[in-house]
Amino acid sequence: ARSNVHGGAMEQDMQQAVNAADDLPPIALITVPDIVKWVRSDEELGKRKDIEEQIARSMIVHEINGRMLLHLNKPDLLRMGFTGPVARLFLSRIESFKEAHGLAANSNIQKQYAMAAEMALMANADDQVYYLALNLEMDVRKVKPLRKTFRRYDTERRWEVETEHLEDMLTACGVKMEKKRIGTLLKKFDDDESGCIDLITFLRIVKTVSLADTAFAM
Repeated sequence: ARSNVHGGAMEQDMQQAVNAADDLPPIALITVPDIVKWVRSDEELGKRKDIEEQIARSMIVHEINGRMLLHLNKPDLLRMGFTGPVARLFLSRIESFKEAHGLAANSNIQKQYAMAAEMALMANADDQVYYLALNLEMDVRKVKPLRKTFRRYDTERRWEVETEHLEDMLTACGVKMEKKRIGTLLKKFDDDESGCIDLITFLRIVKTVSLADTAFAM
């Protein structure tokens, strides 16, 4: 995806969101330069100057002000050209941005996206496995093959897989499940309703299924 300098569906969606958020006047005082400064000063984003500049440049192109920022979601960022861990890192920072300005923030998304971004930016696969096992309280021996299964379906290497592949992924892991139950799990774990799941979401789903099946067996 690339930024659309001439405007389009994303800009229309954001304008509607702005109109619906007129009860939040303080955030409107935050200007594009303020947000660009915030992006460029972020400790994690600042490690990757190319990403930092891309985000700042795209926000200027799309004239995203503080109020619009509150309503950005993953599909918006995909249309702006941000994918995978960068999009998740940016979304986690948006939630922090809301929190800092006394607005309602989604702590679950904030935590998950930050974890997903930090993991994906690790170069070593073993480091990723140990990091995930520690943070999700899972056995390293289980996380390693699950990561391999996920990456097999992550053909575009964006660290996310379309939800339509979840049934096949679970089957590949030896878990057979009815479509109805899969739909229930997705409603619970697909927080941003983007139609994709990241590795952390996949691991949480498998962990939930395993715990439920163990309890049922007992």
